[in-house]
Amino acid sequence: MPSSTSIQTVLRTPFGDLTLFCEQETLTAIQFGPYRRDRAVQGIRVERGAPPTRAARALIDDLTRYFSGIPTDFSTPLDLSRHTDFQRAVWKAIQAIPYGRTTTYGQLAADLGDRNAARAVGAALGQNPFPILIPCHRAVGSDGSLTGFGGGLEWKRALLSLESGQREMF
Repeated sequence: MPSSTSIQTVLRTPFGDLTLFCEQETLTAIQFGPYRRDRAVQGIRVERGAPPTRAARALIDDLTRYFSGIPTDFSTPLDLSRHTDFQRAVWKAIQAIPYGRTTTYGQLAADLGDRNAARAVGAALGQNPFPILIPCHRAVGSDGSLTGFGGGLEWKRALLSLESGQREMF
């Protein structure tokens, strides 16, 4: 598969930096913190210093609203073509969890038809290239505990606090 070029844009948020990657007008990945080469951006050539794409500017506006505590429907097109059918199904299921609410990995697995697939659901959420837009932070352990999150548990706690109206910063 030929390498594509993605424009990198850094968004400073109340919780830390997010790095957005857009190819033309499609979002290809979001990373917590500064750019680093990982699975989410494998095979993508990154162009730094270019102006943000129209899609990135629209997403920045949406994320700014979100980080202000306003429930936001993200409309930025996402490139899910590099991912499996199972991952896409898990991500669609977590997107159905409303702002300010949580579910368990086991409940997501049951919703997908296999109560025993909680670990597979967790693995799929761990590969989520679009945190916040695909709100994997809304999945918690069966006892309500905060477990695994690509940005770290501080980010997860902060996002859940923001969505619950507590606006707790770390």
